Amino acid sequence: SYIEFPVNKYIAYMDELRWYMDKDEVDMNSSMNEIDLIGSRFVSVRPDQDSITFVAPRAKYAMADRTIRTEGVKLIRVADATIYPEAEKLNVERNAVITTLTNSKINANNDLKYHDIYNATIDILGKKKYKATGDYDYEDALGKIQ
Repeated sequence: SYIEFPVNKYIAYMDELRWYMDKDEVDMNSSMNEIDLIGSRFVSVRPDQDSITFVAPRAKYAMADRTIRTEGVKLIRVADATIYPEAEKLNVERNAVITTLTNSKINANNDLKYHDIYNATIDILGKKKYKATGDYDYEDALGKIQ
């Protein structure tokens, strides 16, 4: 089954939910296996985001600011790249806005895994679109890295 987050425009598939009324928080946990990733599967239902998906073994929903805060997010696939959030944390705000990731890593493309970008600042806009800046080591024909 899944739970809907209409303010965030997300749904989440999970097997455990605890509502802490005194803290105004909801804990979401799962031990489901999603393509070798353990946790709840979060899916954007905002049409222009093409159902972008990620898996998080731990998550909290803060009712005060309507933010989904996730931990243990190993990766998120966007366009032809795999993004690795720093400290494996990813937050979803109102209207399916994923908080800007900092000091994260990008590996592109998913087939050849040729380009490694680090110290990246990333805005994930949907399943097929992201904007980022970061550092990239270029190795010339003599093996010198720039």
